[in-house]
Amino acid sequence: MMRTASPIASISCALFFLSACGGSSQATKGSSDGELARPAWFDNRPKSPSSLFFVGDAAGASDESTARDLAIQKALADLTNYCGASVKSEFKSSEREENGRSEQVVSLQVDVAGDEITVREAVVRQTVVGKDTSGLYAAYALIEWPRVQYEAVLASQRERGKRALDQYLEAHSAMKENDTPRAKQLWKEAKTTLGPQKSQVPLDHAEYKNTGLLWDAIVVLGEKLDASAKEKKNVYAVTVACMRDGKAAGCNASRVGTLKQAVAKTGKKVATDAVSAQTASSILDAENPELDRSVRNTGYVVAVRYKADLQAIDGPFTFVRYSASIVVFDVAANRVVEVQEISPEKEGHPTFDGAMEKGFNNAEKKLVKWIEDKLPSIK
Repeated sequence: MMRTASPIASISCALFFLSACGGSSQATKGSSDGELARPAWFDNRPKSPSSLFFVGDAAGASDESTARDLAIQKALADLTNYCGASVKSEFKSSEREENGRSEQVVSLQVDVAGDEITVREAVVRQTVVGKDTSGLYAAYALIEWPRVQYEAVLASQRERGKRALDQYLEAHSAMKENDTPRAKQLWKEAKTTLGPQKSQVPLDHAEYKNTGLLWDAIVVLGEKLDASAKEKKNVYAVTVACMRDGKAAGCNASRVGTLKQAVAKTGKKVATDAVSAQTASSILDAENPELDRSVRNTGYVVAVRYKADLQAIDGPFTFVRYSASIVVFDVAANRVVEVQEISPEKEGHPTFDGAMEKGFNNAEKKLVKWIEDKLPSIK
């Protein structure tokens, strides 16, 4: 027979993230004279191949009921800590008759690194309540929980640990390949998947034998990635792309050099590796650009594109309409942080190439000025 017991509203839900519930029918009243004696089972918990036991105590309560409820809450906190879990909901309490006696059974939702699991069949086996030397009430509580329920929690933790281990190993490999954005993303996933578990669940790995060791390794990897990002933060790569009448064209070799000098003038370090024009176009055009290995040691990429389109031919002169775009791309964050457009203008010359280069020179002066004004503010 099962009947629902009403929770006691006077107990704060904030304490141990649990709500109060009624006491067990196995409650024992302590002596009213002197300090309440600790029951033997509090320091020497029962042993059973099929059950786990958890204890809690309380002191300084204004009445017996409050003292008992606080002790039960602490015993449940002992249980959830043992699982490496956090409480998701108030626990539900009911009474049932088992072998001719009444017993209190509780269940609650817990979170194990993101997996919601129901703790079932936790039974309040003993409570001892009485006054302490101050005249206020103290209590002790003993809860029994079937091992099969703990095994279900453990299975979830093992699965989480396996997924986190795979993510960590991929993140570590990406860091060795100097792919910081991918390493950072995988590291975040591993950290979120595992969570700071209090228990240590065994893992099938020669070095990371349990989730405790894996968590320590994840923390260290995060510190290494942060240190690497900090070191790279002040390093800028520069890449330039040119377009002629809507098609990719070769750029004057001096374009990159001039922009690198402008970056260096702001006090930033300039990467020496050559960066392809395709990388510039990818950064300028794509929401999630493909970055080649040449920029993996940098914090930012300055990507520039010059455009020239035929406007008219008037007698001996060819007129082009030129423009330019510049973005500053944060490699670690994988996002554009600054954008500037050089408005289209007209330039003429006897040849298309001459008009184009004159126009690009004009745009370049504006880009250099923008770099010198803007880059010092980027941290």
